[in-house]
Amino acid sequence: LNKVFNGAKRLVPNINRKDVITSYSGLRAAESGGDFIIGPSNKLKGLINVAGIQSPGLSSAPAIAELVTDIAKDIAKNSRFDIQFLLRENYQEKLPKRNIFNESDHDQWQKVVENNPHYGEIICRCEKVTRGEIIKSIHRPIPARSIDAVKRRTRAGTGRCQGGFCGPRVLEILSEELNIPAVEVTKKGRGSEILMAETKDILLKAGENR
Repeated sequence: LNKVFNGAKRLVPNINRKDVITSYSGLRAAESGGDFIIGPSNKLKGLINVAGIQSPGLSSAPAIAELVTDIAKDIAKNSRFDIQFLLRENYQEKLPKRNIFNESDHDQWQKVVENNPHYGEIICRCEKVTRGEIIKSIHRPIPARSIDAVKRRTRAGTGRCQGGFCGPRVLEILSEELNIPAVEVTKKGRGSEILMAETKDILLKAGENR
């Protein structure tokens, strides 16, 4: 981190170390030629390799999904089994349109708020994310079920305070919308619960142990 910071100071001399927020590290497999590996395996029948997908994979994901679907259909066509590809009854080709405060002008947003007052309450001050946007993310076809899921879909918690202000409020909204106790809300799935117990339960238990 020091090496990166010192390098950044050469470009922006007045950069402040206090401006550094969450930093990330990771490991991913890359193909030696730098290209994607997408295609049926030569060794294991029925396996489709989708590997070496680096940063451009985020933009390429829809096209990769279509390509893999076509490869699967070709495999099925040459199979001795009668395999049919049918769409689910609730299949949605496109996700529903969503309102984003940061991408709208005030006149447009006023109409949104008139239709749904939740869009008039800012929950994440850093990224200017409204309660309406968070609730919508929880009830979309691919729903946000954790604090990190809400963060990825709306940017709530990715700003300067890293969720210090909005985190508890997002937790409360998840609890209400999912109709679960606050202690069951997680950061990123089972085993990452934010709260251990309700205060009254801790006090009751402490009283019993006296």
